[in-house]
Amino acid sequence: KDPGGRREALRVMFACAVEFLLIAPMRIDNLARLEIARHFVRTHSRPAGVVHLVIPAHETKTNEPYELALPKETAAFLADYLAGYHKRLSPGPSPWLFPNDYGMRRHTTSFATEIRDFILRETGIRMNVHLFRHLAAKLHLEAYPEDIETARRILGHRNVTTTLRSYAEIKT
Repeated sequence: KDPGGRREALRVMFACAVEFLLIAPMRIDNLARLEIARHFVRTHSRPAGVVHLVIPAHETKTNEPYELALPKETAAFLADYLAGYHKRLSPGPSPWLFPNDYGMRRHTTSFATEIRDFILRETGIRMNVHLFRHLAAKLHLEAYPEDIETARRILGHRNVTTTLRSYAEIKT
C-alpha cells in the first residue's frame, strides 16, 4: 500500500534501478546519469509505442553507444514510477531519473551502496550493482555458449577480446 510518502517513493525508485540493472546491465555511472527526456525515446508504432533507452557513445566508458528497447513490463513500471513516485523524491522537478534529495543526480558511489543495501534489505541477497553485468553475461553464455558477440553487446565492451578474457571460464 502506498500512503503517498517519500519513503515509499524511495523504495519504488530503488526497485526501478534494480529493474534497469536486470534488463540493461549498464555501469552504475550510466545508471546514475540517466535523464528522463534525454535517454528515453518513445517510438509511435501501433498498437502502442516502444520505449527505448538510448545512451550516446560519448557517455559510455567504452565510447560505444548503448540502446535497448524496454520490455513492455519495464516500460509500464517506468511510466508508473514517473507518474506517481518520481515527483516525491525532490523538492521540485528534476530531469534525473533517480534524483537525490535536492533534485540533482545521485552520486555514483553512494547510489551503488544504496542499491546494494536495498537488495539486501528486500531480499536477503548480497549483490552489488556490478554483479548484474556478470550475471547477465553468465546467464546468456550458459544458454548460448557460442554467442559471445551478444554478451559483448550486452556489456558494451568495445571488442570481443575483453568479453572473452572476462568470461572464458563460462564457456569451458
